[in-house]
Amino acid sequence: MALDTYTNLQTALQAWLARVDVAADVVDMITMFEAWVNRNIRVPQMEQDSIATASEYLPFPVDFLELRAIQWQGNAANPRLQLEYLSPVMADIEDPFGQADTPRFYTIVSNQIRLVPKPDDLTVNIRIDYWKKLPALTLTNQTNWLLSLYPDAYLYGPLVHGNIRVQDVSMAAAVQQGWAGIMAELQRAGKDANVGSLLRIRTA
Repeated sequence: MALDTYTNLQTALQAWLARVDVAADVVDMITMFEAWVNRNIRVPQMEQDSIATASEYLPFPVDFLELRAIQWQGNAANPRLQLEYLSPVMADIEDPFGQADTPRFYTIVSNQIRLVPKPDDLTVNIRIDYWKKLPALTLTNQTNWLLSLYPDAYLYGPLVHGNIRVQDVSMAAAVQQGWAGIMAELQRAGKDANVGSLLRIRTA
């Protein structure tokens, strides 16, 4: 069976487990694998930008995973400016009086982006460059870029990261071997990404 949809993936995982009563476990295994991907993989398919109107506090985009950069888009008086990160404590030290001005820094407070100092022009756009989450597979979202490019990762990854109920030593060994091969491939691609290819793997 082709590993091309969420439904077919679940069927394949149940077949590997050689059980028909593990449907709920299979869903959990896929979820755990996708959580691992979000923590450890950064690829161009996960790059995203969002435009927001200037405000002292900006909410994260709904699919936000990790911040890459923030840019003040500028106006007639001030050019575009790449903002620098400060810790919340240093942000308060940098901006002790809370006066409005052109932002030069940003910090993260309670899952929000705080611009420092607060903007004096609320008509300027802010561009947020970030890593977005892997679109989770569901019954209504049957595929995504990772399943299309690495269907074998979606097979072996859930089997490794899930709690395999079937005590089958030979199957566990095969799964570990398959997963090790995929991870080696991803690691090679991650090294190539440093010279301009598609994939970068974050080290734990």
